[in-house]
Order: sequence, then C-alpha cells, then structure tokens
Amino acid sequence: MKRIAIQDDLVAAITNARANHVAAFGRPRNNRFELGFLIEPKPAATENLNEQQQSELQKRIKEAVEKFSTCGSVKGWGENDKLTFSQFLAMSTRDAITVGRIATEIIYVTDVNSGKKKFHSFRPIDAATIYRAAPQREAADSVRKDALNMLQQLKNKRLVPEKFKNDEYSWVQVVDGRPVQAFTAEECLYHNFYPVTDVQDTVIAAVTTHLNITTHNKLYFQTGRATRGMLVIKSDDVDEAVVGRIRQQFNASINSVNNAWRMPVFGISASDEIQWQPIDSGTRDMEFQYLSDTNARVILSAYQ
Repeated sequence: MKRIAIQDDLVAAITNARANHVAAFGRPRNNRFELGFLIEPKPAATENLNEQQQSELQKRIKEAVEKFSTCGSVKGWGENDKLTFSQFLAMSTRDAITVGRIATEIIYVTDVNSGKKKFHSFRPIDAATIYRAAPQREAADSVRKDALNMLQQLKNKRLVPEKFKNDEYSWVQVVDGRPVQAFTAEECLYHNFYPVTDVQDTVIAAVTTHLNITTHNKLYFQTGRATRGMLVIKSDDVDEAVVGRIRQQFNASINSVNNAWRMPVFGISASDEIQWQPIDSGTRDMEFQYLSDTNARVILSAYQ
C-alpha cells in the first residue's frame, strides 16, 4: 500500500495534498483569519473563575500551546530529532491515508524529585509496523517463553517479565518480520480510521487501471507515435531482404522521440502499390478519455 502512494502519481498527489492541508493547522492561530490550532476552555469551566484564576488558566493554556507546537519538551532531543506539530500532523496524515491508521509514541521521563514518571514528548510511529500484542495469560508455557525471549532482544534491553506476563504490553513494532520494540497502552496510542476494508483495498483495481493508463500515455510520448496498422506491399519483386529493410526504416521512425517524425521513403515501380491498412478504429479517443476521467473520479472519491 505504501508503494501505491509513491508509484501512482494521482494517489501521491492526493496524499501530499491532504498532508499539507492538515499540516497547515499545526501552528498556533493568532487570529480568526489564520489557519492553526488553539485551546479554548469550555464556558462552563470558566464562568465561576475569578480574575486571578482566569489569568492562571490563560497562562497554562499558553504553556500547553507552546508544548504542542514542539510535540512536547525539546529537552534531551538533538537538533535533527526535534519535531514541530505541523510535521507531526503531516506524517500522521500520510499514515492515515496510506495504511488507514496512525500510531503515536508517548515518551515519559522519571521525575528526579518524586521518582514518578511524567510526560515528556510524543512522536509518530510508522503505523504499518504496529501490531497488537497477543495475550499471554491463556497461552501455553512454551509459547510464552519463546515470545518473552524474542521480546527481550528488543534494542538489547531486558523487558520486565511481570509486565509481559500480566499482558501490560499492548503493542509490538515489527520491522521485516522481526520485533524491534514493545509498548504499553500508555506508551503507544493507536487509532484505526477504517474499522472495515481500508481505502487502498477498495480502489486497488482503479489504481491498477490508472497505472496502465499512465504507462500507455508515457510509452506513446516516449516513442513519439504508435503504429496501429500494417503496411501492405503489392509487388512481384519484394523478397525477404526488401521486407527486412522496410522493417528497419519503420523501426527507426518509431523508436525514441528524436526519430518520431522521420518519414520512411520507398522507391517502387509503376506497377507496384503500397497501402497502409489500419487494424483498429481511430475513433476511440473519446472512450479512452472517458475511461481516464472516470478512473480519476473513482480514485478521488475514495479519498474524499
């Protein structure tokens, strides 16, 4: 499915347009004429607040907006690892359109004073690699041991056996058939946009048709012309050598764009006759255009 979003130009354009559209809302909105996001408390929550409490609430809202703009705290992240909320929305939107689901990793750090974990930041995860962890309480002992040994190899870290046995690991990230990370329900937030068949499965035939249409047009313009007929030569002097030379001239005239408009020249006697015989109807351009337009509408309607 990811390959379709790259290979097919129409699906790629839809994906980029939707990602850019949603990413435009990833910055704070300063006024009602701008695109962006804002945090507004419910009227019922503010109607009984005094002036000082409202000031404190606005301060907390401002801090929350700043934290959202940088996808949480930037402390501990390198310059290449920092992420804006617009980038997060763009990446998540691409996953939502391409694979029909999104996944977000919630990163926690340990408070040095209380020793409890607290929220630090959040980052998108490739949703196509996230799978639900199978419950282990009802599994056989051999299955549990094999699964635990495999999970303990993740990032060379030893997992907590109690969490594994108590089914606290809800999600497993699998890349190329190999698990690389495990997450609890608090560490990974997962959402499926299509509880039933996703978009790619429903339009796979339309996308395949669009790829064939694109290939057809591309090959026509690469060669410059398409020969849909045969050359009929009526002569008693034509042998295999003459036919071979004629074939070479025609191949030279239809191969590559530079040779597209070369005119084959033949010398014949007065009694000979050369005739071009088309082998298909030349009035099907409207049918091809109708197929192309309908196919594009089907794909666009699937991603509406």
